[in-house]
Amino acid sequence: MREFKIIDSAASVDQFRLRLKPEDFENFGDAFTPEYVYSAIRELPRFRDMHRGHQQDAQEFLGFLLEELHEECAHAMKSGSSVNSLTSGTSSPVGSISNTSEIPNADDGWMEVGHKQKPAITRSSGAILTESPVTKIFGGKLRSELKVAGSKISVTLEPYQPLQLDIGAPHVNNIVDALKNLTKPESMHGDFYSSRGQKATATKQVFIETLPPVLILHLKRFHYDSVTKRAEKIWKKVGYPLELEIPKEVFPIQTRNKMAAHGGLPRYRLTGVIYHHGKTANLAITLWTSGDRTAANGFVWMTR
Repeated sequence: MREFKIIDSAASVDQFRLRLKPEDFENFGDAFTPEYVYSAIRELPRFRDMHRGHQQDAQEFLGFLLEELHEECAHAMKSGSSVNSLTSGTSSPVGSISNTSEIPNADDGWMEVGHKQKPAITRSSGAILTESPVTKIFGGKLRSELKVAGSKISVTLEPYQPLQLDIGAPHVNNIVDALKNLTKPESMHGDFYSSRGQKATATKQVFIETLPPVLILHLKRFHYDSVTKRAEKIWKKVGYPLELEIPKEVFPIQTRNKMAAHGGLPRYRLTGVIYHHGKTANLAITLWTSGDRTAANGFVWMTR
């Protein structure tokens, strides 16, 4: 990252805007080839299809790279390496919940008593077997709540890395819109029954349970066109700020209350954006960071 040319810098976002001129955004500098990175990864199985001169998907490449780093860290930790001392000092992810009561249950999950003492059966899905510095820096958890009339709420916690956002809806014009759209309630189709055996309606809603120090946002810049019968790129502009405040709507109510009492909503600073200029369907990625506050579009945001 230090090899990229820095256009300019300032102490705050407002000062930065005053310093930059519109033409400055085109001063990208010369491209460079990270030969040492290529040499280090080209022998790894995940990168066997990567060849010099071939165009690669940036989001897929980043995913492979983080997986390799995670596995290397996990292997070192299992071998009794001193890496354990690094993980023990890692701060908790932003947005983690500590004010709910959790009681072990005989079923697969546990009983959670949340907002207004409403009970919920909570389970984990796709849990990471071994935590590492990589998963703690880049990974968070989503909370999926299934509500069936007359029954306890069913909650599933699932890890994410990166956080994928749908931008296809007409009302989604920026990153904040996309984050709010993530938590839009969805009516479920199928046969659902209450605890009394009566047929009932069901809705599903997704929230962000925890945020990582470095938040990577992956925009789904494609959709299936029923006319052309193929995936087409979504061309609309999607705005993003230099500093991102995560909207309260993306968190469960009990987490919002906790944040209100402890300094407000998480904020991230943008550190990188990746965008594909081609005309074919492709994926954009975004990175953001927290703890301090950091951010990204194929973005990287970081906390501060």
